[in-house]
Amino acid sequence: MIADSNNTFKDRFSFLMKIDLDIVLAILGLFISLFMAIYSAIVLQREVYIIYGAILGIACLLWLLLGRKISIRYNYSFHNRTYVQILAIFFFLTLTISIILLHLRSELFVRPLSVFILISTMAGIVALEIIYSPKHQYFLLIIIQTLILGLITQLSLVMLFPDVIGIDPALHKNLIDGILFSGHTTPGTDYSTTPLFHIGTVIGMLIGSVSYSDATLIIVTLPNIILPILSIFLLGKYLFNERVALMATLLLTMAPYHIYFGVWAVPNTFASLTTPLILYILLILYRGKISGSPRNIKNYKINLFGIAIILMITLIMTHPVASLGMALILFIIWGINSAYWLLNSNEIKYTVSAGTMLFFIILMASWWTYIGNHLHYLWDQLLAPQFPSC
Repeated sequence: MIADSNNTFKDRFSFLMKIDLDIVLAILGLFISLFMAIYSAIVLQREVYIIYGAILGIACLLWLLLGRKISIRYNYSFHNRTYVQILAIFFFLTLTISIILLHLRSELFVRPLSVFILISTMAGIVALEIIYSPKHQYFLLIIIQTLILGLITQLSLVMLFPDVIGIDPALHKNLIDGILFSGHTTPGTDYSTTPLFHIGTVIGMLIGSVSYSDATLIIVTLPNIILPILSIFLLGKYLFNERVALMATLLLTMAPYHIYFGVWAVPNTFASLTTPLILYILLILYRGKISGSPRNIKNYKINLFGIAIILMITLIMTHPVASLGMALILFIIWGINSAYWLLNSNEIKYTVSAGTMLFFIILMASWWTYIGNHLHYLWDQLLAPQFPSC
């Protein structure tokens, strides 16, 4: 009966599979770019957003004109071990020069322009290594280089200053100073209901006898560089291949907001640590090929789901925006996954099930309701109308 309903759904919406999605999205992008340019010029009066709209429009127009004529094929004859070795030598030579220039800088709290040029050069070198590297060779070297690139990009700024950088980190430093002074989180203060970031930093300061800036460097900034890169690599490798995964980690390393949240150690930084790990664990749970006896497979999945729950709770206890973003990601993945399998297969194979998505949303909403002291509001507005006799 389920198969019949799936076939009916597929027949009803089969026309969607015949739509040329590339053309539709390109035309839609043209309209969006036009709207962005007009809105930015008249309402926002910001020239930089006009440039963004123009670039988007040009890209969509080029795809409409030339997209069908362009053949993108990966040429495996590019793979050359000698090229990779030469590029690696240039990478570490560039890294050495950039460190020397940082040490010899003329302005105490300013990184020289040459350092930015060298960091960009190192990113380009790593991209070429990904292209030229023979299959399964030098991939570990490229991951290490990507990690080094992330370290020098963020630490070269963090370690310029003796204290925290920015308004938000200074606010969190004051909150942590209050926790250290009183010995507990004060109810009613900022982040008293989502204190995981602050408690973790306090623990690091007390155990290591270090300052706030050093504690956030060890507990927040370094994990923000290392863990997302490894998580994205695992996701990309599982979904596509090692080469795509390596390019994704390189793009993440140089992404402005990834650098921003590593330098500005704030609670939302934990989102970049936990979100990719949660998605990877859910992918392994629902789509992974796990070998072993049925009992071992069951125990393995229970352990994985337990880890995912701990990470979910960590995210919820860190910042509401981060947990809301995770809920939105789960909903989008579930919706797209469901639609795809209904149109292409009689059997629905979930990457994120409705149960997992609803579990996280209920967990998040329950905590929000509890910390807001509005349990009666949730009952009156959502549940009481469904049970009028209660």
